Formats: sequence, structure tokens, C-alpha cells
Amino acid sequence: MKILINSNYNFYKKSLSVLLPSISEKNHNVEVVIGGSPWEYKKEEIDGVNYHFVNYDNIDYTSFIFVSEHPEVVRDEAFFLYIHDTTKMGESFFKRLSEKLEPHIKKYQTIG
Repeated sequence: MKILINSNYNFYKKSLSVLLPSISEKNHNVEVVIGGSPWEYKKEEIDGVNYHFVNYDNIDYTSFIFVSEHPEVVRDEAFFLYIHDTTKMGESFFKRLSEKLEPHIKKYQTIG
């Protein structure tokens, strides 16, 4: 599952220092979209996480605008999880999410 994190250039270092360690399962692909940056577009990979710096900043919609401009980021994923950088995952979050999604993933795999 792809995890798409929405962030802001002025706060991303502080907020991601809490969120990223809480994503305990390392088998997820993480894409962080950071709005309000000084670059029109800049991509960096740090510790297996893709950071996409964009100059627009639309609060909740920055990541969705980014995905509409760069659909290849989520194209190969059946599902992606969109979250804000101000969240923190509990220890059993992904286990519970997987349990809830499993019937839908099986259905998607038989259709796709």
C-alpha cells in the first residue's frame, strides 16, 4: 500500500519527525508532498521515503493536486492511504487497516 502524506514546507521537519517513526511497517511505499516550498518541483529520497517539494500550497488538497499532475506516483497501487503530517500511527494501525481492506483487495484483484 502506498502512503501519501500531505505536509507544508514551514513545518515538515518537525511533524514528520513524529509521524514517520510511527509507520512501523517498512514494506509501505511512502510519498510525502510538501507544499509551499521555494521550488516549483523538487524530488528527494531520504531513508527510503520520497519527498516531493512543490511551490503551491492548498492545505488539504496539495497532495491530491500533486497526484493529478503526477499520476505515476500511485498508478501501480490498488489503494493508497492519504494522511496529514500531524498524525501518528498506533502500533496496530496497519494490522487493523489490513484486516478491514482485505476483502476489498481480494475483490479488486479478481476484477483487475
